[in-house]
Amino acid sequence: MKRAASQQGYTLVEVLVALAIISIALTAVLQALQLSTRSTQSLKMRNLALHSASNTLAELRLQQQFPSPGTQNYPCTQGMYEFNCEVTSASTEHAKFRQITVRVTLPDHQQNFAYLHGILMQP
Repeated sequence: MKRAASQQGYTLVEVLVALAIISIALTAVLQALQLSTRSTQSLKMRNLALHSASNTLAELRLQQQFPSPGTQNYPCTQGMYEFNCEVTSASTEHAKFRQITVRVTLPDHQQNFAYLHGILMQP
């Protein structure tokens, strides 16, 4: 008496389970890549905003003007971003110094992308 040859291969259920596991793994990998891309973009924007704030403070120092206390807004483009720099000048205990705060935002957002504090001295 001969035995029937056993069939080799995968059943349809095994293939479907394997495809389900692979699709879940790929979805997780794609979400991780998307999060990484968003984080990199946000870091780049914050870095450029900090450069804008630093440039604005440097321009104020180079102008050698003593600003009166108050708030002024300046456009401060950096890279492909049209930032808005809000410069606040405040009096200090010493009359020859001003505390300067530069806050960088995008025109359509209220989110602060960078803050920079500095001191200006009367020339």
